[in-house]
Amino acid sequence: IEESLAASASSWSVNSLVGEVRLTAWRTEFHKACWTTVNTVGTRSVLGSVFPGSLCFYDRAKHPGVKGLLALTLDDGPCRRRDGDFCMVAEIRELLREFDAQATFFCCTDYVDGHEEVMHDLLRDGHEVANHCPADRSYAGDSEEAFEAALLQSEGVCDGLRAAVAGQEGTSCRDTDAASEVLAARWFRAPHGRMSAPMKKVLDKHGFTNVLTDCYGNDPWIGDADYLAQNMLDHARDGSIAVIHMPERGFREYNLKALRMFLEGLREHGVQVVNLSTLHREAHRHVEAPVSEPFEESPAAVMLGGTVLLVLVGILLSLAAIPPGLFPYAFRVQSP
Repeated sequence: IEESLAASASSWSVNSLVGEVRLTAWRTEFHKACWTTVNTVGTRSVLGSVFPGSLCFYDRAKHPGVKGLLALTLDDGPCRRRDGDFCMVAEIRELLREFDAQATFFCCTDYVDGHEEVMHDLLRDGHEVANHCPADRSYAGDSEEAFEAALLQSEGVCDGLRAAVAGQEGTSCRDTDAASEVLAARWFRAPHGRMSAPMKKVLDKHGFTNVLTDCYGNDPWIGDADYLAQNMLDHARDGSIAVIHMPERGFREYNLKALRMFLEGLREHGVQVVNLSTLHREAHRHVEAPVSEPFEESPAAVMLGGTVLLVLVGILLSLAAIPPGLFPYAFRVQSP
């Protein structure tokens, strides 16, 4: 009887593992199909209507200085676990060095404790840190006062990292990045891409710009490095702002491979990878009046594309509210 029970348990375990692998593969393919669909109408011209008031890219027609440049940003760093064995900042640093690339690290500052030295190394290499709030959660439901406290707490941690490297207490990127005040910028990225009116009010009060993207593979939900790299390369343009999440050992580790493949593709196309402040500075060196280009969408096409994109995203997000018992997998688009 004991042998029979052991054999049954072993068989159940194997079948369960196989079932989980198949389910994971199905989920990945489902997300690929959904993300590819969203991307078919998610052109640059639509982003402004979908994410008003946010910086998604710099238009080369208005900012010719961004020709050949792309800003790389990494989210949710440095590592959600204090144990350095799980942290992959050193691997990311070496990869960026290999490709002579610069990046902006949007940090969840609750994760910084215990990883200060590796973050200092990044700053010494010319990378920069930016505000992604203390915790990896949406702040869209917070009161104005609560969000303001969280924003300033997070910026305090970022300023502490900058000051430690600069050797001067209180130094921030606003003091050193550009001589002209018009070029000074404070970067913020809303966790999960969700903004609210109170958040916007606080950001405006403290001079922050909410930064999103026009070059993103939805990597929290798609663990296929080849797909992620190709999807991002397909959307990379002059002045693009690319987003990928920080890999950790055992968590989104595939993003290290995806980032390598992305950087290889950009190098083949002669694109220089810079941090966000550098892209901002180059964008404002020469600002020209908007000009029409042959491939530019008409206003009617932009309006139609924006409407279709909003409807698609609404349908996809609505699936998240369906109880698991009625739908086998609740799809959710997770923004940066």
